[in-house]
Amino acid sequence: MINASIYGMDQTDLGKVECLCFIDYVQRLTFLRIEVALMSPAQEQFYRLKRYLVRMEQMRASDDATDDLYSFFLHAWHLIDWASNDPTVGRTYLQVKADVPNSIHRCADIANHTKHLVLTKPPRPAPQITRKNIRITPGENRPAEASFIFTFTDNSTIDALQLAREVVADWGNLLKRYGLLL
Repeated sequence: MINASIYGMDQTDLGKVECLCFIDYVQRLTFLRIEVALMSPAQEQFYRLKRYLVRMEQMRASDDATDDLYSFFLHAWHLIDWASNDPTVGRTYLQVKADVPNSIHRCADIANHTKHLVLTKPPRPAPQITRKNIRITPGENRPAEASFIFTFTDNSTIDALQLAREVVADWGNLLKRYGLLL
């Protein structure tokens, strides 16, 4: 059985990927034939996003973990580009952008400030990580864990992992509406 969770998928997602292995015995030779139904570009990007969520759920107190956090939000925002350019979706960038909920728009602010030192179009203040909680468990041989709190320009705050989970759920619902997910 394929362990779907290591790919950021659950077992129901495997039906979409359709990885089927058959062993044919012909003239005492064994052949392994693998059939894979290809995913659309937006589906590939969505599953990449889910893999980053898995990494965030195992968040450690390290620079790599912080990089994974920012990478998640970059991929989450840029899924809008993948969806609008995916021929199976049939929507323009502006149409997809109009469909996305607030959680995904928050990704834009995080992603754009991660990529650019100064935003000029339109100029707006960056959301900030205003709290980083480090949890060390004495007596256990495991790395320290971290959680991050974002504060947005409207002074609202949210845990980064909570926002990431909302974003994956919202993208999943939107891609289902577009007929890309079951």
